[in-house]
Amino acid sequence: MSKRETGDIKILVFGLGNPARQDDGLGPAFISRLEKAKIPGLILEADYQLLVEDALLFSEQQLVVVIDALKSGKKPFVFKKIKPAGEASFTTHHLSPEALLYLTQVLYEKNPEVWLLGIRGYRFSLGEKLSPKAQENFEAACE
Repeated sequence: MSKRETGDIKILVFGLGNPARQDDGLGPAFISRLEKAKIPGLILEADYQLLVEDALLFSEQQLVVVIDALKSGKKPFVFKKIKPAGEASFTTHHLSPEALLYLTQVLYEKNPEVWLLGIRGYRFSLGEKLSPKAQENFEAACE
């Protein structure tokens, strides 16, 4: 997990995914790109998935951008606002951004603005390299 805070404005950018499972590593790859860019005002995090414990981190922010690989879709990437959703069931090992935002509201009475940048991936088996098409989508999302 990586974390870096710069500047006075706090924007949490949270990359999700497993870099050892090809295109599932799109979220962490995006965080690595931002780390190299050294953009002031960002808090950068990367992890395999969202956990209940991340509700505290979300509650401390006004704006959160979650970056994750998408397994379907026609567009190279999507950028959409997340609305809270209490899921009928969830585990403590994995939460959707919608469920985590819901927990943030319930547990901490905070309502940060949360956006999802979903980048289309194609291959999710073992391997550390992004597929060529996912790499194209990644570059398009970075622009």
